[in-house]
Amino acid sequence: MAGELTQIVGLASSLADALDEPGFASLAPFAHEREEASLRPDDPRPSLSRDGVLAAAPDAHEGGFAVPTFVDEG
Repeated sequence: MAGELTQIVGLASSLADALDEPGFASLAPFAHEREEASLRPDDPRPSLSRDGVLAAAPDAHEGGFAVPTFVDEG
C-alpha cells in the first residue's frame, strides 16, 4: 500500500508541475462551457412504493432496510 501511495503522490506532483507549464493558463476551461444545460427537466414522476422496495430488500425491519451491525476492531 505504501508503494501505491507513493505512486499517487508522484502523479499529483507531476500534475501540479504541469499547471506551471507555459501556455497552460491560456487553455479554456471545460466545465460549464455550454450556454445551456443539457439536463432533463426536474419534473415529478411516479416512484417505487415503499412496500415494493422493502419486499425486494434482502432484509427489512420496521419499515426500513436492515443492515448488519459493524464494529471496527482495528
